[in-house]
Amino acid sequence: MPRFVTLVGGGPWGFRLVGGSDFHANLAISKITPGGKADVAGLKPGDVIMAINGNDTSQSTHLDAQNQVKNSKTTLTLSIER
Repeated sequence: MPRFVTLVGGGPWGFRLVGGSDFHANLAISKITPGGKADVAGLKPGDVIMAINGNDTSQSTHLDAQNQVKNSKTTLTLSIER
């Protein structure tokens, strides 16, 4: 069941992505910055990102996903599965 996590305050968001349709792999969180916004929100390495700001990521390339995250200026909402 998807879980929604909203990070506020603008970047840096405190996580790194791996995967994407161009890698034939689900988008997922690979690294969390200790004490960063993602860490405080409870995100974990290995969390699969199903949507970014309501946009389905099942067909997103790695670069597309990175750009969606970078273009989130004040809030970032992720739908994740653990």
